[in-house]
Amino acid sequence: MSGSLTVLVLASIATLVYHYLGYPAVLWILAKVAPRPTKTGSGQPRVSMLVAAYNEAAVIEDKLNNALDLDYPHLDIIVVSDGSTDGTEAIARRFEDRGVVVVEVSPRQGKGNALNRGAEQARGEILLVSDANAMVARDALTHLVRHFDDPSVGCVSGHVAPEPARDGSDISGSEGLYWRYEAFLKRAESRIASTTGVVGSLLALRRELFAPIPAGLINDDSFLMLHIMRQGFRVLYEPTAHCWRRSSRTMQDELRRRKRITSGRYQHMMRFSEWPWNSPFTVFFLFSHKYLRLLLPFFMIAALLGNLTVLFFSPVSWLMLLTLTGQAAFYALAAVGAILSRTPNRRWRPATLAYYITVGNLGLAYGFLQHVRGRHTVLWQKAAR
Repeated sequence: MSGSLTVLVLASIATLVYHYLGYPAVLWILAKVAPRPTKTGSGQPRVSMLVAAYNEAAVIEDKLNNALDLDYPHLDIIVVSDGSTDGTEAIARRFEDRGVVVVEVSPRQGKGNALNRGAEQARGEILLVSDANAMVARDALTHLVRHFDDPSVGCVSGHVAPEPARDGSDISGSEGLYWRYEAFLKRAESRIASTTGVVGSLLALRRELFAPIPAGLINDDSFLMLHIMRQGFRVLYEPTAHCWRRSSRTMQDELRRRKRITSGRYQHMMRFSEWPWNSPFTVFFLFSHKYLRLLLPFFMIAALLGNLTVLFFSPVSWLMLLTLTGQAAFYALAAVGAILSRTPNRRWRPATLAYYITVGNLGLAYGFLQHVRGRHTVLWQKAAR
């Protein structure tokens, strides 16, 4: 039994190392030896921005002022208030005399339905999906739309960075490290074929490629990405198209966000017929980047419990002692990060990163439980801002 458990422990650790370190190394090599450049241009097609908002009274005015200040000549703005009860719609209607279109949905039906309603009103050649709490850089649209001069490009995702809370009571430090790691992966994937990491905070796509988001699907951005890939178009990441969104104020908020996203990702993973099988590279990216990540909590559990079992029931193995020491050091760092997270403006990067990774994987585990219990919902619960 000890031999089988040793193999399980080593295989689990190898999988974790592959996901966090090996896959980025493979991408780096592929991006060097097999790049597929795309053409960019200076065209300025009409863009319709879609903002799905639920109880966003605290940020919707800033969002619309930000959108109206963008340095782009042909921009329509459509706000869909999805059953808001805090005055979001009334605030948005103050901007109607400046060309903003406001659509009210009642009762609340979720972001996917809100985007469908907004797309029905859109007249632009390009749709731009942007969250209400995401503030966009003035030149972001120019950087995004230049890729659509290439007919092979169907969708472009921008770069999202966390905006720290004014009182320092957020997790932007560790979240920033995560986004930089993600940015490397997305940039490399884009150079080879298509990125599998798009964000609903800043996502541009050709209007003719938009498909109504089915009821019950949580991750609307992933649905659109996969739909466009299956049509044979590339999905790119543009690192110079910036936007900022407020970080989760607490790890509890981050855990809730991760749980919901994970449940939605399981939905997509199980819909095998909707994987982009026409692009082998993209399927490899999708599995290694997104779907393998869903299994990481189980590999972490297997590595730890298997390691303890081998050492408890079998003769002492220096290899197993070494792997257990490494795991213990990681979780000790995470515990220190948890303590520091309770004190504003006190961070130690290694500990905070270990804590963020641990909480992220807890979110993945909870998301799995939520999915198998059928408790996923398209109605999102906003984090405190």
